[in-house]
Amino acid sequence: MSYLKKFDIDYLKIDQTFVRNLIHSAKDLALCEAIIVMAHKLGIKVIAEGVETREQRDLLMAAG
Repeated sequence: MSYLKKFDIDYLKIDQTFVRNLIHSAKDLALCEAIIVMAHKLGIKVIAEGVETREQRDLLMAAG
């Protein structure tokens, strides 16, 4: 997290370990949503790694 302040970062990547169980895990969804909101408030774009299903994509798109 300290790197977000220290370096000029354009993109933040959500690791596939959070995306993999997104549909079945409320905790993973909450973490992804929090990462997305935090990044956007800091003016950072977000990339999600390991999106393999339409449902995963739709949940992430709904989160921003």
